[in-house]
Amino acid sequence: MKSVCFLLAITGVPVSGCTSKSNEPPKANQPPLVRSIVLGPTPFDRQTDLLAQVDTHDPDNDVVQVRYSWYLNDQLIDGQKGPTLPASLLKRDDRVRLEAVPFDGKIVGASRLSETITIGNAPPSIAQVGIGLKSDERGDRLQVLVDASDRDQDRPQFLYRWMSNERVIKEGEEDFLEVTQVSPHDLVVVEVRPRDQHSAGRVARSDPYRVGNSAPKIVSSPPAFTNHTRYEYAVKVIDSDSGSVNFQLEVAPYGMAIDHTTGHIVWDLGQAKPGVHRVKVVATDEQGGFSFQEFDLTVAAAESSRPDS
Repeated sequence: MKSVCFLLAITGVPVSGCTSKSNEPPKANQPPLVRSIVLGPTPFDRQTDLLAQVDTHDPDNDVVQVRYSWYLNDQLIDGQKGPTLPASLLKRDDRVRLEAVPFDGKIVGASRLSETITIGNAPPSIAQVGIGLKSDERGDRLQVLVDASDRDQDRPQFLYRWMSNERVIKEGEEDFLEVTQVSPHDLVVVEVRPRDQHSAGRVARSDPYRVGNSAPKIVSSPPAFTNHTRYEYAVKVIDSDSGSVNFQLEVAPYGMAIDHTTGHIVWDLGQAKPGVHRVKVVATDEQGGFSFQEFDLTVAAAESSRPDS
């Protein structure tokens, strides 16, 4: 009698005590890659640092790190290993590019170079603007004070826009405003735009300056004696804030008088005693501002001399 053997092939059914081994090799890690590099902001005026935006991809969905190498005029910049490059390292006409290398923690991907950018002009910038009062032989002025700088060492120029109570009263290159153009208690503001020979910078604005009262200014000088019997002196003042000035003699020799409205001084020398006589004239405006002038008049027994002011 012959025996017959049957081979039964069963698939997909786990059998206790048996192990299944795949013939497929383990999947190899694929390197990451850099898709693009963008350097900005655009346009780059060095008001901020240069920033690199690097777009990466990893086929295995691993986290990708980027190794940065910055080049300035084709030379590697030591110590700059991050996505930003300080603007302080750059000057006009420099050439900058970035090499980015991706790394997924296992292997390094192919490096990629950015486009080379050429650094343009940096316009001048203003740190602070202020307004002060300046007095000279021409009278009182409001003077603008500007703290400005230029990264390229260009000499900045400025355009000024003066406003009083939010109304524009003067524009141009003059850095002062005559106080005759404003009134006491006005709020004055100046806007300043810097520029060099290449481009203009950002406008800076001062804090409001409240105009105070300008005291009257005595602009005349006491004359010499012209005769032996009478001395006269017409005091002249400039007062940009008031149309009315009051004159007084705070110190004067006996017999000297002054017109309180015109400032005309008269002294009858027939009553004057020989010697040095001190005179102090005070001019006061309607707002209480005042100025004074002091001088000496010398009367001799036989002749009069010039005043010593």
